[in-house]
Amino acid sequence: MVSAGDHELVAVVTGGASGIGRATAGLLAARGATVISLDHTHRPDDPSEPAAGKVARIAFDVREWNNLTPLLDDLESRGFSATALVNNAAILDLGPAIDLEVDRLRLV
Repeated sequence: MVSAGDHELVAVVTGGASGIGRATAGLLAARGATVISLDHTHRPDDPSEPAAGKVARIAFDVREWNNLTPLLDDLESRGFSATALVNNAAILDLGPAIDLEVDRLRLV
């Protein structure tokens, strides 16, 4: 088990469906952490990471900040109190930032 001081490590990983986020979630779980993987592309039929810890996959778009507090409250009511955050979610826009629309720039 991985700990954060006196508590079990419960890590929220944004962008956890692929790439660095998925690898990070798998590594944390393999080391015994409970992982809450958030990604707008998660589907209920996604398989869990083969790891010693637990990975809960939740479809969630981190751009929807109004929904974040209710999500964390729901997770806490189920016994998951986040002790770490891996803020990995991102989008990629190629090209000069000066050419991006303001709304798109806010997402980068």
